[in-house]
Amino acid sequence: GRLKCGCGGRGHWEAYCSGSGIPRFLRAWVAEAGLEPAEVEEELGVSLGQVRAEVVFEAARRRSGVALAFLDEVARLNAAGLASVINAFSPSLMTIGGSVALKNFDLFVKKALRHLPDYAFNPVPRIIPSPLGPDATLKGAIALALRPPEELLRLRGEG
Repeated sequence: GRLKCGCGGRGHWEAYCSGSGIPRFLRAWVAEAGLEPAEVEEELGVSLGQVRAEVVFEAARRRSGVALAFLDEVARLNAAGLASVINAFSPSLMTIGGSVALKNFDLFVKKALRHLPDYAFNPVPRIIPSPLGPDATLKGAIALALRPPEELLRLRGEG
């Protein structure tokens, strides 16, 4: 893993394809590809030090060659990550959440689906945006809080 994740580990999917990881990965990708940073900044309309994931997706929608090429690399990594889940669990359905994916499903997930056959050896399931929407984490926390105390203790291995 070239990039360090927010948790401190290296090479995690999150380090490359999350909202906070995409800007760091873009800077590394520009350097590795030997691209001229000033030209990339001009095409994106922002300095590489100030770029956010939203800027990359906006540039891709404007048909920026740099943004589209970079998102192709992100799509390949997303496909590898999705395939890891598919190969380990063989799900019949996958739902994808998170603000980056939900706001950019076409550029973030659908692009990855084209690469999935290169990585998945199990059948590729139907992959859809999470029906829980952007509040999935909050809804999960509420659902957990509504569990009876004895069930929470059992989940923690204390009961």
